[in-house]
Amino acid sequence: MTELQDHSELKGAQRPRTAARVAAIQALFQIEQNEDKSESVIQQFLVHRFGTTLENDSYEEGYIPEADTRLFCTIVRQAVAERGPILEQLTQTLPATWPVARLDLCCALCFSQRLAKLLKPKCPHVS
Repeated sequence: MTELQDHSELKGAQRPRTAARVAAIQALFQIEQNEDKSESVIQQFLVHRFGTTLENDSYEEGYIPEADTRLFCTIVRQAVAERGPILEQLTQTLPATWPVARLDLCCALCFSQRLAKLLKPKCPHVS
Protein backbone atom coordinates (compact mmCIF):
# COMPACT_ATOMS: atom_id res chain seq x y z
CA MET A 1 0.00 0.00 0.00
CA THR A 2 1.33 3.44 -0.81
CA GLU A 3 1.80 6.18 1.75
CA LEU A 4 -1.22 8.03 0.33
CA GLN A 5 -3.47 5.00 0.66
CA ASP A 6 -2.52 4.47 4.31
CA HIS A 7 -4.17 7.68 5.52
CA SER A 8 -7.96 7.53 5.67
CA GLU A 9 -8.16 11.26 6.46
CA LEU A 10 -7.00 12.11 2.93
CA LYS A 11 -9.51 13.39 0.41
CA GLY A 12 -10.77 11.07 -2.34
CA ALA A 13 -8.60 12.82 -4.92
CA GLN A 14 -5.57 11.68 -2.92
CA ARG A 15 -6.81 8.10 -2.59
CA PRO A 16 -6.28 6.41 -5.98
CA ARG A 17 -8.22 3.22 -5.21
CA THR A 18 -11.22 5.17 -3.91
CA ALA A 19 -11.13 7.38 -7.00
CA ALA A 20 -11.01 4.25 -9.19
CA ARG A 21 -14.07 2.76 -7.48
CA VAL A 22 -16.05 6.00 -7.79
CA ALA A 23 -15.06 6.26 -11.46
CA ALA A 24 -16.09 2.64 -12.03
CA ILE A 25 -19.59 3.39 -10.73
CA GLN A 26 -19.76 6.38 -13.09
CA ALA A 27 -18.59 4.26 -16.02
CA LEU A 28 -21.00 1.41 -15.22
CA PHE A 29 -23.82 3.94 -14.97
CA GLN A 30 -22.92 5.29 -18.42
CA ILE A 31 -22.77 1.76 -19.84
CA GLU A 32 -26.14 0.90 -18.34
CA GLN A 33 -27.96 4.12 -19.26
CA ASN A 34 -26.60 4.61 -22.78
CA GLU A 35 -26.04 0.94 -23.65
CA ASP A 36 -22.45 1.86 -24.52
CA LYS A 37 -19.75 -0.75 -25.03
CA SER A 38 -17.60 -1.16 -21.93
CA GLU A 39 -14.28 -0.82 -23.77
CA SER A 40 -15.46 2.42 -25.37
CA VAL A 41 -16.42 3.87 -21.99
CA ILE A 42 -13.14 2.71 -20.44
CA GLN A 43 -11.22 4.49 -23.21
CA GLN A 44 -13.28 7.66 -22.70
CA PHE A 45 -12.40 7.68 -19.02
CA LEU A 46 -8.72 6.94 -19.63
CA VAL A 47 -8.39 9.70 -22.22
CA HIS A 48 -10.79 12.38 -21.01
CA ARG A 49 -11.47 11.93 -17.29
CA PHE A 50 -8.35 10.72 -15.51
CA GLY A 51 -5.34 12.79 -14.57
CA THR A 52 -4.87 16.44 -13.92
CA THR A 53 -5.42 19.22 -16.40
CA LEU A 54 -3.54 22.45 -16.95
CA GLU A 55 -6.39 24.24 -15.17
CA ASN A 56 -6.32 21.72 -12.26
CA ASP A 57 -9.92 20.71 -12.95
CA SER A 58 -11.41 18.36 -10.38
CA TYR A 59 -14.48 16.22 -9.72
CA GLU A 60 -16.79 19.20 -10.19
CA GLU A 61 -15.57 19.57 -13.77
CA GLY A 62 -15.87 15.84 -14.46
CA TYR A 63 -12.19 14.94 -13.98
CA ILE A 64 -10.94 12.23 -11.66
CA PRO A 65 -7.42 13.03 -10.52
CA GLU A 66 -5.01 10.37 -9.30
CA ALA A 67 -7.21 7.30 -9.90
CA ASP A 68 -5.77 3.78 -10.00
CA THR A 69 -6.54 3.16 -13.67
CA ARG A 70 -5.66 -0.53 -13.57
CA LEU A 71 -8.14 -1.14 -10.76
CA PHE A 72 -10.75 0.96 -12.59
CA CYS A 73 -10.41 -1.11 -15.78
CA THR A 74 -10.56 -4.38 -13.86
CA ILE A 75 -13.70 -3.40 -11.94
CA VAL A 76 -15.57 -2.21 -15.04
CA ARG A 77 -14.59 -5.19 -17.19
CA GLN A 78 -15.39 -7.69 -14.46
CA ALA A 79 -18.76 -6.14 -13.54
CA VAL A 80 -19.79 -6.18 -17.21
CA ALA A 81 -18.47 -9.69 -17.91
CA GLU A 82 -20.09 -11.16 -14.79
CA ARG A 83 -23.39 -9.26 -15.10
CA GLY A 84 -25.56 -12.40 -15.25
CA PRO A 85 -24.11 -14.15 -12.18
CA ILE A 86 -24.02 -10.82 -10.32
CA LEU A 87 -27.72 -10.17 -10.95
CA GLU A 88 -28.51 -13.75 -9.96
CA GLN A 89 -26.56 -13.41 -6.71
CA LEU A 90 -28.14 -10.04 -5.97
CA THR A 91 -31.62 -11.44 -6.63
CA GLN A 92 -30.96 -14.34 -4.24
CA THR A 93 -29.60 -12.00 -1.57
CA LEU A 94 -32.39 -9.44 -1.59
CA PRO A 95 -35.72 -10.22 0.10
CA ALA A 96 -38.63 -11.03 -2.22
CA THR A 97 -40.17 -7.65 -1.41
CA TRP A 98 -37.09 -5.90 -2.89
CA PRO A 99 -36.54 -7.09 -6.47
CA VAL A 100 -33.38 -5.85 -8.16
CA ALA A 101 -35.45 -3.59 -10.42
CA ARG A 102 -36.60 -1.70 -7.32
CA LEU A 103 -33.05 -0.68 -6.41
CA ASP A 104 -31.76 2.72 -7.42
CA LEU A 105 -29.37 2.19 -10.34
CA CYS A 106 -26.36 3.66 -8.49
CA CYS A 107 -27.06 1.42 -5.49
CA ALA A 108 -27.37 -1.64 -7.73
CA LEU A 109 -24.09 -0.73 -9.45
CA CYS A 110 -22.32 -0.41 -6.09
CA PHE A 111 -23.52 -3.89 -5.20
CA SER A 112 -22.48 -5.14 -8.64
CA GLN A 113 -18.90 -4.00 -8.38
CA ARG A 114 -18.58 -5.58 -4.93
CA LEU A 115 -20.21 -8.85 -6.01
CA ALA A 116 -17.90 -9.01 -9.02
CA LYS A 117 -14.99 -9.21 -6.57
CA LEU A 118 -16.66 -12.00 -4.62
CA LEU A 119 -17.52 -14.01 -7.72
CA LYS A 120 -14.08 -13.66 -9.27
CA PRO A 121 -11.40 -13.28 -6.60
CA LYS A 122 -8.58 -12.83 -9.16
CA CYS A 123 -9.59 -9.16 -9.30
CA PRO A 124 -7.09 -6.90 -7.50
CA HIS A 125 -8.07 -6.45 -3.88
CA VAL A 126 -10.96 -3.98 -3.66
CA SER A 127 -11.42 -2.86 -0.08
